[in-house]
Amino acid sequence: MTNLNTGLSLKSRKSLYRQEILRVSHQLLSSQDRCPVSASCGSFDREFWGWATKDFANMDLQRGCYILAFVYSKNFEGNVFFNEATLIDWIGYGVDCWQRSQKSDGSFDHLYLHEKSWMAAAFTLVDMLLAYRLVADNFDDSFKKKWLRAMERAGDCLINRDEEHGFISNHRLGAAAGLMMLSTETGNSRYRDRAAALFAGVLKKQSEEGWFVEYGGADPGYETLGLHYMSILYVESGKSPEVLHSARKSIGFFSHFIHPDGSIGGDYGSRGCPHFFPGGMEVFARHIPLANRAAEACAHGLYNKDSCGVHDADIRNLIPLATSYAWALSAPDDTITESDSAKLPMELNVSKVWAEAGICVRSDATHYTVFGASKGGVVKIYDKTTRQLVFSSCGYTGITTKKKHVTTLMHSVGHQMACSPAQDDRCSSGSPISLVEVQAPLFHFFPSRLNTPLRFLLFRLFNHTIGRIRRVNDLVRKHLIIGFFLKRRTPPLGHVCRQIRFDSSGIHIRDSFALSEGNELISLKERGFFSSVYMASARYFRAQDLRQHWTGDELVVQGRIIEGVDRHIPRTPQVDAKTRNCRSETDNS
Repeated sequence: MTNLNTGLSLKSRKSLYRQEILRVSHQLLSSQDRCPVSASCGSFDREFWGWATKDFANMDLQRGCYILAFVYSKNFEGNVFFNEATLIDWIGYGVDCWQRSQKSDGSFDHLYLHEKSWMAAAFTLVDMLLAYRLVADNFDDSFKKKWLRAMERAGDCLINRDEEHGFISNHRLGAAAGLMMLSTETGNSRYRDRAAALFAGVLKKQSEEGWFVEYGGADPGYETLGLHYMSILYVESGKSPEVLHSARKSIGFFSHFIHPDGSIGGDYGSRGCPHFFPGGMEVFARHIPLANRAAEACAHGLYNKDSCGVHDADIRNLIPLATSYAWALSAPDDTITESDSAKLPMELNVSKVWAEAGICVRSDATHYTVFGASKGGVVKIYDKTTRQLVFSSCGYTGITTKKKHVTTLMHSVGHQMACSPAQDDRCSSGSPISLVEVQAPLFHFFPSRLNTPLRFLLFRLFNHTIGRIRRVNDLVRKHLIIGFFLKRRTPPLGHVCRQIRFDSSGIHIRDSFALSEGNELISLKERGFFSSVYMASARYFRAQDLRQHWTGDELVVQGRIIEGVDRHIPRTPQVDAKTRNCRSETDNS
């Protein structure tokens, strides 16, 4: 079997994280308004203060204060920011901007004006506390008290309110981590009690398959962000065995979605997130050998630019990623667990099915295959020799005779996945999977989610009027913004039956089509990569994208859909060197 035992040592990983944090620090300071007489002094939202294209500042970006505090306080090679007094002034500007922008209930605006985001209170609280611990003693007592009081108000918001538009585990774990830290700083047990209750809620929802719930499904990218916050909670709770046990289950699940090129997750996850947040993996690597092996492989992907890191992110994700790099560097060196005995699934011959998540993986001598049944049958196949993506299909898009757009690429909890040999109702790793199939519904979707001048005007009128009422704001966010653009599912117009068969000659994919009575299509095409729902954390660039950008032939011929499509990925894949796409040998019957 091909040797995939590659990765970065702890020393090399730390060097990588430091280099990336230094690079981000330069970008971050260019994004900050450092003018001491400016009305927006301290803001990290350059679109707001520099270009004036927005009428509010995204307060989630103030988490950059932790990155600046980190480079100020840590002496390492190439760090020109270490112990520079000017940086303390700029950190102070950032903290003051955050305080000035805090709402009366302790929340902050994140996505839009008068949003009063619970999530922004949670995430900024964590990083403000981490920054506070590093540099607070460089400020006078009056500033320190104001800073701490603002953090207490954010903590009160997390106690008095809740996030209602969806169950998002990483948000709740972030809130739990921040509250646990705040309890340590203030001695107030109310914050600790709320942190424990939030974690208990996430634990109750954690699937027996190991994954945390992200908008009703499993998402490997966000799994690493949840683990980042869990690791902070773990440290602050005095290394709770309950937290460690939950993390062990999560890492066991996540390890199956580290690809041979070092990238993770993506289109088959409930939220399509391709980012790797290393902080949690590095902390838990001290206790869980598989976490260390995962950190080695994922950092190798970041180093080679095959995985999504700060080099690919916009400012909204660049800052959270960099804060996770900083937290990863906070883990001690001397207790690292050697990973010689830990192997990732991509290094083994293994088949695994997660019936609840609607995902299965088969790793054999030549290929690593991920099948996302709950996302309409997304398929990703990696060659273990070249470590490259050799076939990608995100499913189908079509247009009905009524000019409506349809797709199979929608997360669905009602997926019907079948495997052979038969698997039990929970995750399993028995005999190798020889056949897997799903009936993927064809749902309506809206290809245009752009703001028009009229839509934007109406939204701002809402923001400035009844949108100021938090309860109304919450209802609109839950039922219109999230409900319409993310959760809405129309009755299916039919389905695509996707079947994958594995044998000695390679991997065979067979698709057949069935429309409900009265529904007709004028177009239906398969695509290597596309997106059908609004999710800002998806569609970041990865090197594999160069090989998955393709569109199949038109399947509606003279008003009729062809009976089926067959594709064969041989044991020695033939990738078109000219077009560098993932098309395989195809026969339309």
